[in-house]
This record gives sequence, C-alpha cells and structure tokens, in this order.
Amino acid sequence: MIFKIHYGLWYGALVGIIPFMFNYASEYTGATGTQHGILYTVLPFIALLAKPFVCSIADRYDAHHHCLLLFIFLTMIGYGSLVIYPFFPDWTSQHKNLVWAFYCFAAFLGNTSMCVVNSIGDSLAINSCTRKNISYGQYRLWGPVGFGLFGAFWGIADQIPHLPPYTPVIILLIVILTINMLLLAFWYDKEEFKVLSAVPASDGRSESSRQHPPNNYGSTGQTNNGQTTTTPLTPTPINGSGGGDHTNNQLSQSQSNHAEVDDEAAKVEVAKRMKRVNLLLQLGREHKSVFVYIFIFTFCGLLTGIHWQFFFKYLQKMADDKKQKFSYIVTLALPVQSLGGELVFFLLASRILKRLGASITLVLCLFSFAARYLLYAYLIPNVNLYWVLLVELFQGPAFGLMYCVLTHQANVYSERIDEIVAKASSSDDIMLRKSLHATLQGILGASFEGLGLGLGAIIGGRAYDADPILMWQIAGFGAMAVSSLYLTGTVIVTMLKRSRGRTTDVELSR
Repeated sequence: MIFKIHYGLWYGALVGIIPFMFNYASEYTGATGTQHGILYTVLPFIALLAKPFVCSIADRYDAHHHCLLLFIFLTMIGYGSLVIYPFFPDWTSQHKNLVWAFYCFAAFLGNTSMCVVNSIGDSLAINSCTRKNISYGQYRLWGPVGFGLFGAFWGIADQIPHLPPYTPVIILLIVILTINMLLLAFWYDKEEFKVLSAVPASDGRSESSRQHPPNNYGSTGQTNNGQTTTTPLTPTPINGSGGGDHTNNQLSQSQSNHAEVDDEAAKVEVAKRMKRVNLLLQLGREHKSVFVYIFIFTFCGLLTGIHWQFFFKYLQKMADDKKQKFSYIVTLALPVQSLGGELVFFLLASRILKRLGASITLVLCLFSFAARYLLYAYLIPNVNLYWVLLVELFQGPAFGLMYCVLTHQANVYSERIDEIVAKASSSDDIMLRKSLHATLQGILGASFEGLGLGLGAIIGGRAYDADPILMWQIAGFGAMAVSSLYLTGTVIVTMLKRSRGRTTDVELSR
C-alpha cells in the first residue's frame, strides 16, 4: 500500500514543475532553447553516474529507506528553491545570469535526486511485490494516476491571485513531497523498506561454520549450555627467551597470508568483471538485434526529449498567439496524456506485444511519434488549440507502449544471457546471471534516458530557437523515415533468414 501512495504522491508532485522547466527558465532567466538544451543534455549523464553510486551505498549498508527519504528531501530542495526568484521580479530581471546559474544548480540537484529516488523506490517496490507475490504493475500504475489527477489541478492552482506564475504549483510540490516523506518515514510496516537477499552456499562450508566462523585468535567450542567459548592460542616459548621472536614470526606470517588473500580476492574480482564483459560480447555476437534495439530506443529517447523539454513552451506560444488560456489547456492536457494515453497502453501492452511482437510494436510507436509531431506542426497552428487534447492521446502508443517494449526486450535478452550462462561449466558464471540482468536493463535504459534524452534536448533546443514548427517537422519526418526503414529492414531480414531455414533474430511477429 505504501508504494501505491508513494507513486501517486511522487508523480503528482512532479507534474507541477517537470513539464514546465523550460517555460520557467525562459520567463525568469531569459534562457534560450539552446541553453536549456545543453543543460538537459548534461543532466541525464550526471544522473546515470549518480544512480549506481548511491544505490551501491544503499545496498552495502542496507540503507534504502534512509536514502529514499534523503533524496526525496533533496528533490524538494532542488525544485522547491525555484519558488524564490519570482517573488523578487526587479532583482531577478537585473540579475538574469545569476538567476540562470541558480536555476542550473536547482535543476542539477532536483533532476539527479529525482532519478535516484526513482531507482531506489522501484527497487523497494519490486521487492515488496516479490514478498507479497503480486504484480509490480499494480504499484506502478498509480504513477500515471497521480500525474493525471494532480495535473488536473495545475491550471486551477496556477491561477491563484497575487502569486507569480508557476509558484503555486511549486508550493504544492513542496507540500506533497513533505507528506510523502512523512508517510514513508513513519509507515508502520518497516519490512516494506528491506531488500530481499539470499546468501548462496557455494563456498562449501556448512551453515554452522558460517554462523561460527573460525578466527585467528583461538579455537571455538560450545559449553553444555550452548554458549560459545574461545580458547586463546598462546605461543610456547622456546628455551624460555625466544617467545617474542616466535610471536613476531607468527604475526608476520599472518600479515603475509592476509596480503595474499587480498591479492587473490582482487584477482578474482577482476576475473569476474572480465567474465561479465565476455558474456555481454558473446550476447552481441549471437544476437546482433540487440544493437538494433539500442539504436531504436536511443532514437525514441531523442524524440521523447524534444517533447518533454519543449512541448509546453510551444503550447504556451500557441495559446498566446490565439488568445486562449494556456492554464486551462494544460489542466486538460496532462490528464489526457497520463490517464487517456499512458494508462490505457500500460494495460494493453502485454497483449499488443504478444500479438505483434517487439519489432512491429516499435514500428507502431515510431509512427505514433511521427503522427503526433506532424499534427503539432501542421494542424495545431491552424485550429482551435483544444484540438491538441485529441493529439495527446498519442502519448499512449508513442511513449507508454514504447517503454513497455524497452522493459520487455531487456527481459528477453536476459533470457538469452541465461542460455549462454547455462552452457558454461563454471559455477561462478551462474552467479553472474543476476548482475547481468541488471546490466542489460541499464544498457537499454541508458540508451533511452541518457543518450536519447540528451540528444533530444540539444537538437530540440537548437531547432526551437530557429523555428518551433520546424522542430516538430524535423522530428515528425525523422520518425516516419526511421520507422519506414526499420519496418523494411525487419521484413527483409526476416525473409532472408526464413529462406535459409534459420530463426529470425529481429522478429517480425510471434
């Protein structure tokens, strides 16, 4: 239950600021699309470095709960600090460069902390699902629900009198995240915040020997009442005067043994890393389609980055040109995106994948991107702006369905890794399987969230400064071209492999 609440509140809080960062920056700092694009080209890579670092600390010290609370707080500090500058318009207008620097730091702190919260929160939620034997989707669906429901209040909150634009929703973000932190901190069931772990008994020792390991200072035994006793090892002096030298020799020998053990452990760790690399290279050799999917997900990230950074600024420009209320349109657009688009396709994704296969489903996603962006370019400027609500239904197949395919393909290649590992005779290779599963998720996720979103931010920023409509035209026709090439290539490869009696690697259908 706590993670359903967390997802609803977390995404409900972020809906007030994340889609409107460029709107805020252009109004209060005078930032151009190129400047904002450069910033959001760098931030995803910083987040990709921060996530594994923080998560490894949480794993090592079993501090997932504390890290989750800390980085929710840092997210609130980062994005919440943006509430200050609009209340000092004269000072802000005179020091735009300084405000831009503060904005960059706030975006850095907020975005990095947000990504860490997403990773740790997902990890804890998945563990909770595993413990309760329920679907992770039952938790995750509350994210779009919170995004849509709180998004519906965006326009109402932003119209509060005597408050500068965007400040009411930032204040709402601070309030919601504070409630989220308090609920997480004082939740009655602390087991929800513990990560499941298993200790493999592969070292040949018995359970009792792991519970009572031998030490270098004496022999262990048990008394009749079950208590453990330790008998110290006392060196026996030779000829009465050589005891000290003998003890020093023992200590030197012990230190030497420890050094050898440390060196051996380091060599084993290096060997394991090399095995991971070799197994991934073998996966690439045997299943070359993984490179195709990395390219497609990177391109989808590029298209998504353009939308995430510049759509609502474009919508605001269109609303100003048409003399329509931007806040009213946003109030309707956000729920349509999340509830009418994403939520529906999250529910239908497994059926669509089973019916069409990953490749054709991705073609559908790319065509949805193309249709959506070309409608932005050619339809929206010439009609009532409320028509954009119908266009926003493409959020489902363009983003929601695509993200489900990304997760699905990571699992598919994890199964391929299992097949490769199963051929290995070494038990150490078997132990690498879970870490390689996470690595594959990270590789495909990084192609979308890191490289893709970063490229979308910088390319979209330059294009937006030149002409916003041109930006959508380039993105739309680019998506159409890539989807057509991908479909053509998939058909050709499939036909060639079937003619040779081989199974297809980039599947056309299932």
